[in-house]
Amino acid sequence: MKPFNESNTISGNFVTYYKGNNYAIRATKYQLFSQQISIIKSLRTLEYLEEKMCFEFTLMDKNYLMVLDYERLYKVVKSNETKKYNPLQTSVFMTTDKKEDGLHFLIRGKLQFFINYGEGASFFESFDFQLIFDNDPVLVEELKQLNNNEFEF
Repeated sequence: MKPFNESNTISGNFVTYYKGNNYAIRATKYQLFSQQISIIKSLRTLEYLEEKMCFEFTLMDKNYLMVLDYERLYKVVKSNETKKYNPLQTSVFMTTDKKEDGLHFLIRGKLQFFINYGEGASFFESFDFQLIFDNDPVLVEELKQLNNNEFEF
């Protein structure tokens, strides 16, 4: 793995655990789901907005972009060769814990998606998540620069 300052991305693991009562989700692979992710240092999501420290992930067969800076979520829509990022206004995430654990740097938090299943059937579906990275001093320094006041060491 390249040091964080030598590349524009760093890879890690994103683990989610479903906390809700929806049996249709509990019976799928998304009950406990792990995937490889790559942190992107900078990405233009909208014409006027450049996000820092973000990554794409898949959950419930949909693609999302999680932005650690300012804690934002986007839905990723792919058409032909382009990607469009639609901000999610009713779905949120928050970090609850972060720590250095020897060889790893961990970030824990909660995701809450507002899902409309049909007329009269809209619910918030909750997930706990954990991000796991190799403990890289440059990555930790980048996380200190975030603007969400959650990464104070």
